[in-house]
Amino acid sequence: MSAKVLMVLVLLVVACEPVQEAVPDRSLDYDRMASVFRDMAADNPCGLISLGAGIPVYNLSGQVLAETRPNTSVYLKSTGSIAYHQAMWAIKNCGLKLEAKVKNGSFSFRIPPGKYVIYIPTSSYACTQGPPLPSEGNFSVNVSFQGGDSQFMASAFEIQAKSEP
Repeated sequence: MSAKVLMVLVLLVVACEPVQEAVPDRSLDYDRMASVFRDMAADNPCGLISLGAGIPVYNLSGQVLAETRPNTSVYLKSTGSIAYHQAMWAIKNCGLKLEAKVKNGSFSFRIPPGKYVIYIPTSSYACTQGPPLPSEGNFSVNVSFQGGDSQFMASAFEIQAKSEP
């Protein structure tokens, strides 16, 4: 056999040999994914609203502490922190918001446990200004502050299940 024929045969044998491809591991490590998700949520200045099986949803109601103009809405956003500066930042910079109409000075939202800021633009008040204030129900509400700035009156709070005595 000539060297050229031998080289072609070697190349054919090598080219025809089955190649073992690496098969990626498609199994999911749910504990690791949950840990990564919790870390991302902790670092998110806008916070997260978690919904799903086993997560309670509470009917949060409250009062606006001043008279508002007709057809006024109160808005709710999640926030990463209920500290004043972070909550006011969330009002102006975080996207998703829920809206409820103020009726006879009251409002209501259905929300899961978490950190939130509720607010009303100052232009929605009839004369004096007062922040919207959430009320406790079959859950615990920890209000961090009530107040605002020249644009919004707000209350930042955390809502969680009541601890059993």
